[in-house]
Amino acid sequence: MEIKVYKKEGLRLLPNSFKKIGLMVILVPLIISVMFRIFLPEFGRSVMALLVIDFIIIGLLLIALSKEKIDDERILTIRLKAVLSSFIVAVIYTVVSPLLNPLFGDAIKDINGQLVVFTMLLMYQIWFWLLKRADNEEHA
Repeated sequence: MEIKVYKKEGLRLLPNSFKKIGLMVILVPLIISVMFRIFLPEFGRSVMALLVIDFIIIGLLLIALSKEKIDDERILTIRLKAVLSSFIVAVIYTVVSPLLNPLFGDAIKDINGQLVVFTMLLMYQIWFWLLKRADNEEHA
């Protein structure tokens, strides 16, 4: 008879300090973009906007993948609820947005992947903050 031992592994997340790095990855390109708009308005706006959105996505991902100062099962549950909620919102946004565009005078157009990922990460941050705040008030 063989006995198998299973090792319980949690999520492998980045250290908490990556939240600050993620915030810097978001803020520095935003500041540079604003400076370019002020001082060099003829510089390629579409290229700059694309780069800024990419950096915002990377920064939000770093923040989302970072541990909390106190990372326990309660935070893991909150994290799971936030991921599920942001996924649902992104799916609804992807389905409903092209249908609502004609109501506001725009033509029907597809949603690009960058916008969906940005929406999911932003909604994750909002849901995580709201759920964590509600949980802290409940346990206070």
